[in-house]
Amino acid sequence: MTGFLSNIFSLFSKKEAVFPFDEVILLYEGSDFLVGFGKNTRNRNKYSVGLRWKNYKYTNSGDTISFPFNSKKQDVWFMIPIHLSIKFLETLRKTSSVNKDVLEDAIKILKEQK
Repeated sequence: MTGFLSNIFSLFSKKEAVFPFDEVILLYEGSDFLVGFGKNTRNRNKYSVGLRWKNYKYTNSGDTISFPFNSKKQDVWFMIPIHLSIKFLETLRKTSSVNKDVLEDAIKILKEQK
């Protein structure tokens, strides 16, 4: 990881690492929805964007858990294909629940990675 990215990861709030990220920076945190950014361990460690819902009513048991989850009900991120990630992040620029500085850095990193 470059010094630039190490600083970003240390300065901004991180959600507990959830597969397939080793570390994740929250770019957007709404009341029920998260957008994260980090290295995707399943895609040659390329930087990627993932989505998750914070709370989801699991109808069989009545428990509230995050979504998506795997067969063991462990949290995972839904990964956006890299070729769609930049455009998706650009749409977040006008939202109030986004960390604008980190968002711009993530867009820049994804563009350089292409």
